[in-house]
Amino acid sequence: MAPLSRAARLPLAAVLGVALVLPSAGPALASTPRPTAAVQATGQDPRTAPIMAPAALKSAAGLYLPLDPESGVAASKKKWGGYRLTSPRGARCMPTVGATTEHLGQDIATKNGAPIYAVAAGKVLRTHDGTSASSGYIVIESTIAGKRYQLAYLHMWDADAFVKVGDTVKAGQQISTVGSSGPSTGPHLHLEVWTGPWMQQQANVMGTPAALDPIAFLASKGLNIAASASSVSKPNTPSSCTYYARSTGVIRAGANDTSAVLATFQAGDVVTSTPGAMMNSRLRVSYQGKTGYAAWLSFSPNYVAPAITTQAGLAGRVSTVASNVNLRAAAVNGAVRTVLPQGASVSATGRITQQGAWREVKYAPAKGSALTGWVSASYLKDAPTKPSTPAKPSTPAASAITTQASLKGRLSKTTAAKVNLRAAAVSGKVKASLPLGARVSATGRITQKGAWREVKYTPAKGPAVTGWMAVSYLKDVASSVSSSTSKPVVKPAAKKTKKTTANVWLRSAATSGKGLVVMKKGSTVTLSGGTKKVGKVTWYTVTFVKRSGWVSGAYLR
Repeated sequence: MAPLSRAARLPLAAVLGVALVLPSAGPALASTPRPTAAVQATGQDPRTAPIMAPAALKSAAGLYLPLDPESGVAASKKKWGGYRLTSPRGARCMPTVGATTEHLGQDIATKNGAPIYAVAAGKVLRTHDGTSASSGYIVIESTIAGKRYQLAYLHMWDADAFVKVGDTVKAGQQISTVGSSGPSTGPHLHLEVWTGPWMQQQANVMGTPAALDPIAFLASKGLNIAASASSVSKPNTPSSCTYYARSTGVIRAGANDTSAVLATFQAGDVVTSTPGAMMNSRLRVSYQGKTGYAAWLSFSPNYVAPAITTQAGLAGRVSTVASNVNLRAAAVNGAVRTVLPQGASVSATGRITQQGAWREVKYAPAKGSALTGWVSASYLKDAPTKPSTPAKPSTPAASAITTQASLKGRLSKTTAAKVNLRAAAVSGKVKASLPLGARVSATGRITQKGAWREVKYTPAKGPAVTGWMAVSYLKDVASSVSSSTSKPVVKPAAKKTKKTTANVWLRSAATSGKGLVVMKKGSTVTLSGGTKKVGKVTWYTVTFVKRSGWVSGAYLR
């Protein structure tokens, strides 16, 4: 298999063999010095004069231990301090940011710079120099017991110091030195054994059957790595994992960017998962009752504090606690300072988490000193703010009202249900809600533009009410004709009609009124007599299919 270019290999390396190294003494360092071939101090170029492992590391089957356990050497003379088996092959919770949840190999911890030896003879297929963000690795194809396998050695810094792609190495030949590149908690060798091409199967699919358990596999071939370890860690795999969001992100129904979004999480939010539940660089997580897939690098096994901002105008706002809730020293996961009882009153300091889900408040209990801390905003009910002066009803200016003598006493019917009768035109307080077909009589007062009319409404029960209505919701009723036979009956003049020249809205008011219905091109409308000049365009009041409203004359002929 042809080696990948460095640009192509980097994303792949970032997800490989990332492991939790259990320290033998003291906390593990996030990064360690980067040793090179000079650590050996042999004076020889390892490319032209390969360095070989001590014969004691060779098994009867001809395989070599990848690290020197230094067995039989006095403690005062031990250079590397032996090695320890830490994180094993299999499903796990992500131990650090960037680590996989399906561990594809065995971690073997030792001191930084310890020599790494080839377990078996073979050909170097790939190398990649490690960085603080991506794991260094060397992949060698070896034949063991007559069958080909690909062995991967990870976490060195300088992968080309001892070998290069295309080299043929001997069993027991030194190929690199131990490092802690990529997402790692300390110096160690991460060893993988693959039955097929290395990483050809998805590295983050739960199980990955092509990646074997190196310890069990090599033991079956006569190389017992565990027997030479100073300690063997067998951590219990938990039933669930807890992770913290590092930033804002989304949870999707599937492990791709095109699946439906189920939920949005914020920095500091807590999600749960199961060991090994990872696919296509996405974790399968549960959050607020939703289960789906989210970007793997969005989460950390350690709490991530959300960003804090200040909201203008929030400081001093008084709120009531809706139910018993914790007052914490920090948002989301801070230590509990006290439990706020239901109904407790708190005042905001003005500080909130960036998305406003948490609020910093001050609480003064009946006894004891005041406390300041963080509480989830979902448990707070803000008290209504009191205006400095009572709000006055909005009424049109006196000059906007005129009287139309001929209009007084005119009867009309409402053309829609639940039409508001207001104390003042446009935005006055609602005095009554009139049903469809309600009869009203005009007082003669109108707004200057004629869009609103003052009317008197007498309901079936209760006293009459006088108020203002939009003319667009009224249809005038024709006056009754005298029953006297001495006067001829005068036929009403034929109503004038026009047709629409395009699809156009019938509106509740001229220019920008609410659209009541779309009249198709060629519809017949009856002119009601009302007009309004807007710029160079005249708007007309019309009736269309028992509905009255306004339409621009530009669309009538």
